[in-house]
Amino acid sequence: LSNRPDLRKANGMVVREEANLEYQKSLATPDLTVGGLWSRAGSYIPDYYALTFSIDLPLFNRNQGNIEMSARTLEADRAMHDNERTSVLEEVAAALRRASELERLYRSFDRKFPLQYRELVDGMIANYQKRNMSVIEFTDFIESYRTSMLQMNQLGNDRADAMETLNYVTGTDIFQP
Repeated sequence: LSNRPDLRKANGMVVREEANLEYQKSLATPDLTVGGLWSRAGSYIPDYYALTFSIDLPLFNRNQGNIEMSARTLEADRAMHDNERTSVLEEVAAALRRASELERLYRSFDRKFPLQYRELVDGMIANYQKRNMSVIEFTDFIESYRTSMLQMNQLGNDRADAMETLNYVTGTDIFQP
């Protein structure tokens, strides 16, 4: 979960919106400003001293609209994050199931099969050259040999593709090619 950039982005959006909500809540309290003023000869009173107070105008609104909008955005971002997390977990589970199944099929495949099949092909070619079999039988055999080799190579390719997909959805290199 920590290696997926889409999940990290969704998490960043939640953190950003939480900070925005705190900021909007801090704006709910009006700022009170207190200051002093002194003028030596700037008005009709010499050595004028004054104390100033000011407060923001939205005294009664207290930024409620922005706080509510930020809270709803945070709720939506959290829902999106949860949805993204669920999606990532389902993707990883599906990729793992597919990789496990293809690995099981690949391991159940006899490693000696290509060598034994190649010996059989050599024997069939020798029989054809000796005219012990017809062209139709030989063509049928070569076609089945071609199909078997294609299926075997496709299984290896599908296995490698499933492992790469698992690496991609986890965001790490679990399996090295």
